[in-house]
Amino acid sequence: MDLTNCLSHLPCHLEFETTPRQVNLPKFPKLTKRKICLIELEIKKLTSKGTVTEVSPCDDEFIYTVFLAPKKTGDFQPVINLKPLNQFVEKIHFKSSWSLLT
Repeated sequence: MDLTNCLSHLPCHLEFETTPRQVNLPKFPKLTKRKICLIELEIKKLTSKGTVTEVSPCDDEFIYTVFLAPKKTGDFQPVINLKPLNQFVEKIHFKSSWSLLT
């Protein structure tokens, strides 16, 4: 499945300069058993809500890491690290019309 199609349902649209190709797998962080359990729990919650779905491996997949960010409530929020994808995203440069008041 084409990555562009996978991301088409997102509220924002990503323009790629080139087709994303992942040569090397990301380095997975060393996690404690507790954090692994918390990540699995969060993924189960997202799956039950229909936010994420399980997929089968394919040739042009893009693998990323997930980590947990603490919330003010004491809970954790899963964060998908898409940083390696940035090298394929079209850079949009813009000028700000804001001026600093002195």
